[in-house]
Amino acid sequence: MEKSPPELVEAARFFERGLQKCPRSVPLWLCAVECEVRQQRYTKARSLLEKSRLRNPGSDLLWLKGVEVE
Repeated sequence: MEKSPPELVEAARFFERGLQKCPRSVPLWLCAVECEVRQQRYTKARSLLEKSRLRNPGSDLLWLKGVEVE
């Protein structure tokens, strides 16, 4: 597996901090998941999706993103 570009690593850290402060932000969850997918970290992306759906159970967008990741 190739090494992730520094920009994606930094972005992932940024999203993680943002989600600690705004756990109900669906767009932020979607960005965090996409960042992990771009790094080919699918297990982490799935984990984030699971957490996001627990914190935002009514969000259809998070379920749709889960289908896309799979």
